[in-house]
Amino acid sequence: MTRRFWASAIRSGNLIFPNEQVIRFIKRNYKKKDISILDFGCGAGRNTVALLSEGYNVIAMDYNDDAVSMTKDKIEKIGIRDSVVIKNNGSEVPLEADSIDVVIANGSLFCDNKENIVKTIKKIKNVMKNNGLLWADFRTKQDSLYEKGEKIDEGLYILGEETDKEGCAYFFVDEKDVIDIFSKAKMEIVSIDDYSYSENNHIIINSWYHVVARKVND
Repeated sequence: MTRRFWASAIRSGNLIFPNEQVIRFIKRNYKKKDISILDFGCGAGRNTVALLSEGYNVIAMDYNDDAVSMTKDKIEKIGIRDSVVIKNNGSEVPLEADSIDVVIANGSLFCDNKENIVKTIKKIKNVMKNNGLLWADFRTKQDSLYEKGEKIDEGLYILGEETDKEGCAYFFVDEKDVIDIFSKAKMEIVSIDDYSYSENNHIIINSWYHVVARKVND
């Protein structure tokens, strides 16, 4: 159900502008552009295109055919011919071990239960270089979507018809959950920051944790 939702959302939404927080993170931490960036769950390619336009090396990856196709088209339109766009299988990360400097997981880690999120982060960690950074976001339990649907696991809900994301699975976290996830994935948390904004005269609250974690070899 989540796959069908995102396939439709990518086609209809086709977000153009990048996530400002992602771009700030990259520019703050990487002044030199000779690094390898993995955009894991690239969607329609908004962050990939923005970073490629800035001169960074970016590998885009998504399990959705439409996402891969749209990202390729956008890259071609900005005249970049040698970029890499990969269709993966679910949470698989088909790249060489220890090959990536930094990973962006913008909206791509919280559509499963905690156990599977940990497994996915471990797979991401495997392709990262030692001391590489992962930027990821998670919906918090202060978000308006929390508990708006059928609970299928602790923190995990299939969102209901009263939302604009009916049928999509979302895992909602508190800070203890974030710490537990990255501890089990054996990654070092660098920072956890709150990011929230309201819509419709404060009726809708969008609430996120932005997490930066570092790979440290065991």
